[in-house]
Amino acid sequence: MNKLSIRLANVNDIAFWMNMIEAAGWDNTVADAKRCLYLEPKGCFIASSNKDDIGIVNSFQYGKLGWIGNLIVKPEFRGLGYGEELMKYAINHLKNEGVTTIRLDAVPKAVSLYERLGFKHEWKSLRYSCISEKKNTENVTLIKPSEMNEIHRLDKRYCGFDRKKFVEKIREEFPNLCYKISLQGKIRGYIMARHLNNSYKIGPWICEEDNEYDAEQLLHTVMRQTEGFELKLGIPEPNLMAIKIAEKNQFNQLPTSFRMCLGDRKKLGIIKGVYGIGSPDKG
Repeated sequence: MNKLSIRLANVNDIAFWMNMIEAAGWDNTVADAKRCLYLEPKGCFIASSNKDDIGIVNSFQYGKLGWIGNLIVKPEFRGLGYGEELMKYAINHLKNEGVTTIRLDAVPKAVSLYERLGFKHEWKSLRYSCISEKKNTENVTLIKPSEMNEIHRLDKRYCGFDRKKFVEKIREEFPNLCYKISLQGKIRGYIMARHLNNSYKIGPWICEEDNEYDAEQLLHTVMRQTEGFELKLGIPEPNLMAIKIAEKNQFNQLPTSFRMCLGDRKKLGIIKGVYGIGSPDKG
């Protein structure tokens, strides 16, 4: 293995970033790449060998919690230890920033690498998709900027960490795909979606635990707005209500990823209120 050089990514690396995404067969967009750089400009890295860019990894910090995503190495350089070196670099970066817990969503072929680095399994991170169809809804309205503080309080209660900057960025970019459901002036849940190249992806999707009606109303609103397009969704395996709702609405299960954790495995939030993950690569 040749010596690896790792540097911070910048906007000039987006074309390479997208080549890596294509090589992995993922659906991230240029907007996703720019969002990564906006959210964590000191946590996105490019690996080079002999002056040839060969891999990427992104890391995000939410207080004491860190997140790692988008670990990709060029196909011709895989199996040589470069992915492990990139991961170690991202892990050390987060630890140096004071992070005590690191989480990620692992695709099956990367699980053994993460296990060697000390990550432990938490639960399956389920993937679903459907072709959206028009649904009737009630009590669901677009999220107003003035309501974002209440959205953040609800989000933090259930996901267990402060991802305010991420949630605000999604609402800023996709204001017509961000909804909340209220009763007597109190927000009981919210859902956000974003446009990919030829499909849409839900996340986050937060609602009061075991509140099937409100959670489904939120989902139906996004389905109505994306009628005729593929709609993708990630669900935490422990949230049986979310699985029930997805399957009732003809979502089909895709290959599963695995939520894994390194460090302090302290329980976060209330998983029964997390109906849809925010993003596999950002938490």
